[in-house]
Amino acid sequence: PIVGVEPGLKPGAAATRNGKVAVLATESTLRGEKFLALRDQIGAASHTEFLLQPCGGLVERIEMGELSSAATVALLDGFLAPLLDQGADTVVLGCTHYPFVRDAIAQVVATRGAAGVTLIDTGDAVARQLARLLESAALQRPGGTPAHLHCFTSGNPDAIAKAFADLLGLTPQVEPVQIGQF
Repeated sequence: PIVGVEPGLKPGAAATRNGKVAVLATESTLRGEKFLALRDQIGAASHTEFLLQPCGGLVERIEMGELSSAATVALLDGFLAPLLDQGADTVVLGCTHYPFVRDAIAQVVATRGAAGVTLIDTGDAVARQLARLLESAALQRPGGTPAHLHCFTSGNPDAIAKAFADLLGLTPQVEPVQIGQF
């Protein structure tokens, strides 16, 4: 099964106290039809305003292991400042990479004096959904069976292999693919 990582709009709408939710995500995510339809649906149902912020360059910094460098913090500050100035009380980490800079995001929020801002990371929810799908399809691994991870990327395989090693302590085989190949 494939579980898409849709930014946590629903948990963001549930968590906000003032109806303003910032969504940090990649530009391609924020332009996607499915995302925009979900934003409109949840926004209308919950009376939530979603403040969308594309985070160009952030994934690359994370993959280089620059999780809390001055340059990364400055980049995050540039993304977050206008959202916090608009009153966002909730920030959705709308990319699989962004939890790696959660501490840096919290630092920027604190430095800007935005007390009480809630950070939403949907990683646990995605993992639970994957577990449910695997269980319903009887695809769970038997306990104790070693896992084999094989990675496919449309990016640079060497860079992705380094990111796996640096960020997750894993050394999977990484293979290049073209978008639309699967």
